[in-house]
Amino acid sequence: MRHGLFARRLFATSIRSVALATATLAGLAMVESSVVAPASFGDETAGGTQATVPDLFAKSQSSNGLTVSIDQLSPKILTNESELVVSGTITNTGDEALSAPLLMVSMAFDPADSIRELADSLDASTRPGRLISYEETSTDIPGGQTIPFEVHIPVDRLDLYSSYEWGPRALGVDVLSGDRSGADRTIFIWDSGQEVQPTRVNAVVPWTASNSSNTVKERSAITEIAQIPGTTLALDSTVIPRPTRDTSTSKADADGLFASKLLVAEREIIALPTGDADPGVVALAANDQLSALMSASIKSFPTSVEAAGWSATGVAIKGYEAASTDLAESNPQSATSQSSDQSGATQTRDDLASHSKPNGSHSQSSNESAAQKASKTHANATIVKNVEWPKAETFSTTGLALASDKVTIAPGGALDPDPEVSFTSLAPVEVNYSTGETSTQGATDSTATVLSTNKTLNDLLGWEVSTSSDALDVDQALAGVSAIITRERPSVSRTVEVTASRTLTPSASLVQRLNSLLQQRWVEPTSFSQIASSQVTDVERFVVGPGQLSAETSAALTTLGDALAQLKSFADSTSDPKAVNATLHDDILPTVSASISADEQVTRASQFSAKVSHLRSLVSLVPSDTVNLINKSADFPIRVRNDLAWDVNVTVTINPSDPRLKVRQSAITTIPARTVTAVNVPVSAIGSGDIEVTYQINTADGTLLTISDNVLVRMRAGWEDAFTITVAIAFGLLFVIGLVRSVRKRRAGREEEENK
Repeated sequence: MRHGLFARRLFATSIRSVALATATLAGLAMVESSVVAPASFGDETAGGTQATVPDLFAKSQSSNGLTVSIDQLSPKILTNESELVVSGTITNTGDEALSAPLLMVSMAFDPADSIRELADSLDASTRPGRLISYEETSTDIPGGQTIPFEVHIPVDRLDLYSSYEWGPRALGVDVLSGDRSGADRTIFIWDSGQEVQPTRVNAVVPWTASNSSNTVKERSAITEIAQIPGTTLALDSTVIPRPTRDTSTSKADADGLFASKLLVAEREIIALPTGDADPGVVALAANDQLSALMSASIKSFPTSVEAAGWSATGVAIKGYEAASTDLAESNPQSATSQSSDQSGATQTRDDLASHSKPNGSHSQSSNESAAQKASKTHANATIVKNVEWPKAETFSTTGLALASDKVTIAPGGALDPDPEVSFTSLAPVEVNYSTGETSTQGATDSTATVLSTNKTLNDLLGWEVSTSSDALDVDQALAGVSAIITRERPSVSRTVEVTASRTLTPSASLVQRLNSLLQQRWVEPTSFSQIASSQVTDVERFVVGPGQLSAETSAALTTLGDALAQLKSFADSTSDPKAVNATLHDDILPTVSASISADEQVTRASQFSAKVSHLRSLVSLVPSDTVNLINKSADFPIRVRNDLAWDVNVTVTINPSDPRLKVRQSAITTIPARTVTAVNVPVSAIGSGDIEVTYQINTADGTLLTISDNVLVRMRAGWEDAFTITVAIAFGLLFVIGLVRSVRKRRAGREEEENK
C-alpha cells in the first residue's frame, strides 16, 4: 500500500510541475555543503545543558555565501488548514550583491519512522524529498544584508493522502544565486486526527541551589512550569523561601506568596538533597556521614506551606524561625533517628513511587486514588521523597543496591535497548543490582526500579536556543519525536520519562518547550508517580556497571572528609556544637553536587576546607613579646582570643625548644565568647639562657587548633638563688651587728652601774 501511495504521489507531482522540477533538479545539483561534522549519537555534554545544537539538527544547515533561516511555520502543526506558510530570512554573507536568488521548498515523501531517520532527512546536504514550491525572489541582496521571505503553499500540493501517514517530516528551504547557495531544514508535522493510544509522558524539571538565583523571573517560570500537566518539579529545600526575623515586609510578602503557590494541592515535587548532591558519589564512596546528611536533608523537606513557615495565604507564621530548621538539618544522627511518620499524606505519597517485591506488581489505580484522597485531605503538594538521581558518571549497580527500595532516575541513554529494537519500550526498568542486567520478569528481591529517560528528548528540552529559527526547531522536534514514539505502536500506550538539564535555569522558553512536548493530542501528560508505578519493560537494556569514582572526585572526597573531621572536633569543643555545625551545614552537600564536573567538586571541597579553617581561626593566640623568666617555677601567661559567639573549651600548652624549660601541666580552660583571656601554664626552669618556645591550642579531644610563631624566653633561674643568698647574708649581717650592739649596750650599762 505504501509503495502504491508513493507512486501515486510521485506521478501527481511530476504531472503538476514537470518543467519546474527539471529546472530545480539542475539547480539543486549546484548546491554545495559546508556542514560541521555532527557529534555522534549517545554523547552527552559535560555540564548537562545543551549549549550546542542537539544531534537531531547537527547537519540541518549549510552555507556557501548564503545563510538561510526558517523562522516560522504557520501552522506549526497542520490539521485542517488550507495552506502552509513558511517564512524566514536569507543573508548574503559575501561582499558582492546577489540578484533575485531562487528559493525552493522541499518536503519528505513520508513521515519519519524513527529518530535516526528523522535526523538523516534533516541533512542539509540532500533534498528532503519532493519539491513543493519554487520561486524567484524579486529582491536583490546587497553584500552583508538580510532579507525576509515568506512562501504560501496550498495544502493540496503537500500530497497528504492517508491519515495513517500523519507525523513529522523534514521540510527544507534551499536558496541559489549563481555559485552561492544556502539551505536550512526544519520539521513539518501533520496531524490527521488518526486514532491512537497516546504516549504517557512525564518531564522532571530540577530547580536547586545549583541552577537557581531565585529571581522574580525564575519564580514566575517555576510557577508556570508547575501548572503544566505532566511536569514534576525536583527541588532541594534551599529554594523554598522561609520567613526570618530580618526579612523586610515586602520580601516576606513575596516569599510567602510564592511558597503558597508552590506547595499547593495537585503539585508533584521530588525532594532532592541540598545542593542536588549526587547519591551516586556517596554510594561509590561508601560515605556514611554524607549519606546521613543526604537523608536528613530530604526528610526535612517541607511537606506543606505551613511546614515552610507560611500560612495558606502566604503570611509568615508568628514565631517561626528558619534557623531552627537549619539546626535540625545540621544534626544528621538526630534527623535520621526521628520517626518518618510526618503525616499520613506524606507516607501515601512516598508509596506512590514504590514497588512491590518479589512479584513487582504495581497497582496504579489504588495509588492514584490514595494520592487524590491525600491531596484533598491536606491540600498540599505531593512530596516524593524516595527518589535517587545520580549523574551519568556515577550511575552504578553499587548505588542501585543501596537504593533498591527507592526509584532511581537513569541518565539519558544509560538504559537504552539494543539499537536493533525498532520501538521505544516502557520507561520503568527492573535492574538486577548484582549483575546490572534487566529483569524481564519484573521486580524481584535483587532488583531496583529504575526509570530510563529518553536522551533525545532530554537534549531537546535542555537546548538553550538563542534564535527564532532554533526556537522553531526545538518546538517542532519535541512534538515530532513524541509523535514518532506514538506512531511506532499506535495501538499500545507507552511510557516515556524526560528530564531537563540540572544546570538549566527555569525560563519562559523552557515553559514553551515543555508545552510543545506535553500539550499534544498524541501525548498523555502523566505524573512521575504514575510512571514509576506503571508496568515495567520486558525488553533487555544496556547492562549497568559497578561504577568507579574518578580520581578528581576521590580527591575532593578526601579533602571534604578531612575538613569535616576538623569541623566536628572543633564544634564539639564549643558550648553549642549544633549551632557551630549549622554555620557551614549548607556548604557540605553542594560539594558533591550532581550538577558540576569532577574538577569543580575538587574546587568546592577546597573552598569548604578553607571555610572550616577560617572558622577554627576565630580561636587564636594573641602575639607575645619577649618573656623574662627569673623563677624556677612560675605560671607562664598566654593570652587566647575567642571571636566566636560561643564559649570554647581548649587545652593550652607550651612547646619549649630547650629541656631547661619544662611544662608541668597543660592548662585546660574555657574561653568565654568574644573575649581575650589570659591562661596560665605552670612551668619549671633550670638554669639560665635564652630559648624559643611556641604556644599551642588543642581542642577538647586533643586535635591541634593553632600554634604560634616562636617566642623568645629569657630564663634567669640562677638569679633567684643569688638573690636568696644575698638576702640571707644581709639578714645574717644585720643579726650579728644587732647582737654585737646589744652586747655592747649591756656591758656599758654594767660598767656604769659599777662606777656608781
